[in-house]
Amino acid sequence: MPKRAWIAALDMAFTRLTKSIGIRPKEKIGKRQDRHEVMLFHEIRKFVNHAYVNAGVEPIKKELLIGHSPPGLEGSYLRPTEDELLTEFVKVVPYVTLGQEAELKEQVERLKVES
Repeated sequence: MPKRAWIAALDMAFTRLTKSIGIRPKEKIGKRQDRHEVMLFHEIRKFVNHAYVNAGVEPIKKELLIGHSPPGLEGSYLRPTEDELLTEFVKVVPYVTLGQEAELKEQVERLKVES
């Protein structure tokens, strides 16, 4: 039986995770120990948006994948298929992967082609 996940619980779990792996260490801004200059989920949205731009994803499809509604007439008339959106999403995977796995796989493939 699935249980509802509350936003506050997800926020707390994600905050603990980022502190435990050292991505976002504790800062002290003002009177509270847990305050940061930039909001955590705002940072993530900015990072993902930047990754889509660097990957060369079409702007309209980027907005749809991020969860925004496209501006202008495209929001009303553009209806990309799931396959089209998946193709655009796959482009961004190397840009949002935090490990070196994707880079190493690409290097192995390149070396196979060269040899």
